[in-house]
Amino acid sequence: MLLKVIPIYFFVIASVVPTNLAARTSRLMTRVDALDKKLALLEDKVRQESEYHREDMFDIQTQFDEIKAGNASGMKPIEADLMDKAGEELTESDVVALLKEVLGWQVAVAKAFQSEKKLNGELRNEIDILHQNLENVKTSVELLVDANKEIQTELTEQTDVMKNEIDVLKHSIKSTVDVQKSVVQNNLTNVQKTLKELEDNMVKAGELYNELNETVLDNKRYLEYLIETDFKSKKKENKTEVKKLKSCNEALASGVSTIYPSSFPNGIPVYCEKMADTEKSYLVFHRRQDGSVNFQRNYSDFVSGFGERDGEFWLGLETLHKLTTSEDYSLRVNLMDFEGNKAYAEYSTFNIGSEDSGYKLSLGKYSGTAGNSMDDNNGSPFTGPDNASKRCANWGSSWWFNSCSYSNLNGYYFHDPQKAPPNLSIWQGVRWDGFKSWRYSLKFAEMKIRLK
Repeated sequence: MLLKVIPIYFFVIASVVPTNLAARTSRLMTRVDALDKKLALLEDKVRQESEYHREDMFDIQTQFDEIKAGNASGMKPIEADLMDKAGEELTESDVVALLKEVLGWQVAVAKAFQSEKKLNGELRNEIDILHQNLENVKTSVELLVDANKEIQTELTEQTDVMKNEIDVLKHSIKSTVDVQKSVVQNNLTNVQKTLKELEDNMVKAGELYNELNETVLDNKRYLEYLIETDFKSKKKENKTEVKKLKSCNEALASGVSTIYPSSFPNGIPVYCEKMADTEKSYLVFHRRQDGSVNFQRNYSDFVSGFGERDGEFWLGLETLHKLTTSEDYSLRVNLMDFEGNKAYAEYSTFNIGSEDSGYKLSLGKYSGTAGNSMDDNNGSPFTGPDNASKRCANWGSSWWFNSCSYSNLNGYYFHDPQKAPPNLSIWQGVRWDGFKSWRYSLKFAEMKIRLK
């Protein structure tokens, strides 16, 4: 910014101010020249007028002297004039006339002197005024010259200051550029070093990939050999052995599998969830995750079950009764809110009674992070809006209701966790009060059992 301001400031000081001063000085000198010319004209006029009056006065004086002497051109002496009267006797009137003529000349001469004196005085006054004006103008010119010198001196000083500032700025810019250049050079060196390391790592990775590829090919060939050998062996025996899974513990991976527990000799498709930290797997019987399946159904649908095993579903009360009656299971409940926070609740035992008991819920000891929100449901039958008891029918859901509070994982699915659609209330959502309170509808809920 300073580099832009300095040339502009210098141009204004160096060009505008001296130009204005020069213009004023030129105008004053023009005025001085005009006054000199006017003064010269006045002096010439005074000289001419003086010469003119001197000539007139000389002529008048000459004629006056000639009159007195009686030798004026074309005139005769008074005595001769009197004698020419042919001996006529002079009268008093003649004498008076002659005296009047003489007095008239004297008056004319006096007036001429007075006029000349007055005119000369006026011219002298005007000349004095012009001289004074000329002196004033010369004084103004001298003042302007002095001011011009002071401005030139100030400009010189300011120019020196600006030059010093420019030198300092140039030095600062050069220092900054040198520092940045050094930083860039160091960064470039580091980047080149990193690139070299990456190239070396890529070479090593390529070598490792080739080794792994060879290993995979060897394993593939060996596996093909084993399969071919096993196939030939079984073909030779002419029989095929099919292994039936007794529980999810025997499943090879998470997903839908058919198991053959003692209560279902013909098999039943379930969703098995393998656990990395234990050989025991979970059997999932309930899942809420996106609201794609309607859980506001008749009581009979909850008895038989509905939905797809790998999505939102309910396995069925009758199936749960047969599974938990023939073998001992524990229960785990997984929960998650819309912010991604997770919690769980575990119960040491889980059993569902028969249809005659209303599929009564029996739970063991609680542990976990979600809070024991099913404690109030323990020992309660499964009820809904359309079955005989119609307990907590205003909830619009089917669950192991007791006092209509604390939990209901079969409630309405709300996509806004704290705002219900029209004609519904937030407490009718997917609830587990120990985790998020009755004013919050959960995003995810899953119930699953595992063999003890």
